[in-house]
Amino acid sequence: MAQAPFERLQETRELTRTALMASLTAVGAWLAFPLPLSPVPLTLQVVFMLMSGMLLGGRQGAASQILYLAMGALGLPVFSRGGAGVGVLLGPTGGYLVGFIPAAWICGIVAQRVRAITEEGHWLRGCGYAVAGVVGVFFLHAVGVARLTSVLHIRWDQAFVVGSLPFVIPDAVKAILAGCLVAGLERRGVGRV
Repeated sequence: MAQAPFERLQETRELTRTALMASLTAVGAWLAFPLPLSPVPLTLQVVFMLMSGMLLGGRQGAASQILYLAMGALGLPVFSRGGAGVGVLLGPTGGYLVGFIPAAWICGIVAQRVRAITEEGHWLRGCGYAVAGVVGVFFLHAVGVARLTSVLHIRWDQAFVVGSLPFVIPDAVKAILAGCLVAGLERRGVGRV
């Protein structure tokens, strides 16, 4: 049975938004700043990863990050500093990249709950989105630190000091920024899931 035109339009819209958020995550990777005591660079990827969950919801937000990782694994230079390939995903910072998937998923789930209990345009919605972003960042750091411990053969506390502690404040700021951007997009009619 053929799909109704409206259903095809919805599918196309969903696929386009997923691909757009994967592409924006790739753009965020190019804006990388190395930190002196950490193998993990400071990038804007986190902002777009969190926005993908907030805008698309958990399932599609995670799908956008799977697409982003697939692009990099296939050799497109979409990781920080133009990195590409499966080797990047298996390296010390690969946990943070793989962590984008559960982080976008959980951020999207929390954002959907926030959307259900707050009014569009109300300042509480932006605050709720920021909280969703912080929850997503927590999952991102957990996966990233776990990977650092196994690849670098260091203890959890050491991995936390080099791979999470320098990013706590910047990533909290990114979560707030992502929440504000999504709330602003919604007020303009762009952010509807």
